[in-house]
Amino acid sequence: MARPRKRQPSETLAQFRRGKAASRNRAKIQIKGIDKNAAKIQSFANAFKNTTSVQRTQITRYLSDYISEEIGLGRKVKDPKRFTTPAAAPDGEVSVDEFAALTGIQLSETKVIKEGATTRNLGFFETKVTGLGKEEGISLGSIQIPKVSAGFGVVKQSLEAGKKEITGVNAYNLLSRSKTFENEWTRVRAQINEKFENLLVVNVIDAEKGKRVQLDFVKNPLKTFNAFDARSFTDNFKLRIKPRYKTQKDKDGNVVSREISAYRIESIPTPKLVNSFKKQDITNKIAAFHTKAFSTGLDIYFLKRLKQFEREADKKPSEQVLSALTGYAIALAREFKAGGQTPVVLRSTVQPPDMSIKPGNISVVATTKQKKAQQFISGAQLTALVKKRLGDKMPKGPRRGPPLSDDILTERTGRFRQSVRVIPNYRNSIISYFYNPLYKTFVGTERDPDRFVGETIREVVSGLYARRFNIVSV
Repeated sequence: MARPRKRQPSETLAQFRRGKAASRNRAKIQIKGIDKNAAKIQSFANAFKNTTSVQRTQITRYLSDYISEEIGLGRKVKDPKRFTTPAAAPDGEVSVDEFAALTGIQLSETKVIKEGATTRNLGFFETKVTGLGKEEGISLGSIQIPKVSAGFGVVKQSLEAGKKEITGVNAYNLLSRSKTFENEWTRVRAQINEKFENLLVVNVIDAEKGKRVQLDFVKNPLKTFNAFDARSFTDNFKLRIKPRYKTQKDKDGNVVSREISAYRIESIPTPKLVNSFKKQDITNKIAAFHTKAFSTGLDIYFLKRLKQFEREADKKPSEQVLSALTGYAIALAREFKAGGQTPVVLRSTVQPPDMSIKPGNISVVATTKQKKAQQFISGAQLTALVKKRLGDKMPKGPRRGPPLSDDILTERTGRFRQSVRVIPNYRNSIISYFYNPLYKTFVGTERDPDRFVGETIREVVSGLYARRFNIVSV
């Protein structure tokens, strides 16, 4: 219980009475504990130093996934089984028509999915994040040659005296000419073609005034690459077969044995290939679509993925590992949030506060009544809500047949609904939207898509905000 306030010698009676009134208006908050992972948020530079390269790679992968799937550019690959190695499928998929409308880049329908799989109006892309420390090659996912396989013995016999790896032309000849590696060689070629159909490069530039994110898209980065030609292959990819070790440690953590448990095949783009990329900067187009809300959900997404990692990891991560990952993730997210909600220029001039909080009591003094700030969601989030509501309202029918409603379009392939994009301008109370122009032929009819989409947006928005918005088709 708090002690009663005493009048100070320097106080007048009026000051003392005002102080007592303020004390009565204090809200008491009992702090019983705090997430120790967020006890003290460091600067990004210090967090970077205090994490291992593996941990930084993990958070960079989360950033890559966030940009690939969460900001409206693309979405997670819906059916990885279309690919030769599902676990190494590309990072994202896009509708060819939607991507052209958003960026002005016309992709071809995919040709890289495995034989027997079918798809329409789809393209795939791999995401690479640069500018967050030591550069690493684009991961294609290594292909294992396990110890129990015949290939393991072949690799071991093919190693030159004193060598631990087989690289370059020697690796190419071994994989492409030996029947033993027919399956592995097929997977190597397929992974290169599948991963490199299109490429999104997320370049985090550490500019003088803060960080700037630049989104560069590379259409068909492989160009005339021929995997069946040794010269073409080795000019474009560093190919190597390297050992994978299994170690055993004693109770003190000392390594007592180390043996090769498998060999793995890796293909990494050469500088020659990377330098040949024709990049198209799509940053401003994505920013305009996303209403400058890149950073809104980044930290939330990081923490969600870390919770998932803690829950699903094969080996439960230690508190030390979780603390390092969380500190680095929050510090990285803060780099993007320091300059406001914009994916273009991200200033970082504010020093992060010391968030060390000890158990105890906190008193919050109510001075003047403050208006609660309205929380706005991003354009991608609003679009997702509208698409869901549209799907709830549209009758579902076969690809061919009569309309199932007199005043609403019938959903047959989902193409119309998936093409809808919503662009809020909260400052000016305007919400714009657009969809595939093929469906403009229905405007003015009983099943007018402008009316249908506009009414649906108003339903969604009225459930979120008290403010009224002007909803317009663009």
